[in-house]
Amino acid sequence: MNNFIMKNLLKFFLFKKKILYIYFFYISLIFLASLIFAFTFSGKFYVADINNNLIIKNITFGFGDIIDNLYNYNSNFETIDGTKYFLTKMPGIPFFYWTISNSSKPFFI
Repeated sequence: MNNFIMKNLLKFFLFKKKILYIYFFYISLIFLASLIFAFTFSGKFYVADINNNLIIKNITFGFGDIIDNLYNYNSNFETIDGTKYFLTKMPGIPFFYWTISNSSKPFFI
């Protein structure tokens, strides 16, 4: 009986060890892919300067101008050809980015 329990415990711990190795491999793969994406994205779209400060106006997908105006002027507009357009896009994502940038501002200044 005691030998049976020890064999099952040994199988369980060896299986758990394999799962742990697979988990650490997966986490390191995700970490490496995220780093490669971050360097590629920042190099292609110029969303950060030399000191890694975020340039809000250069955020992609057309949200940069709206977020910049929310951040600097507390107004939800986008200027296109000298005309102010309000709500050119739905404000959910810009308000989310604006909230994150305002909450993290005291940590970086």
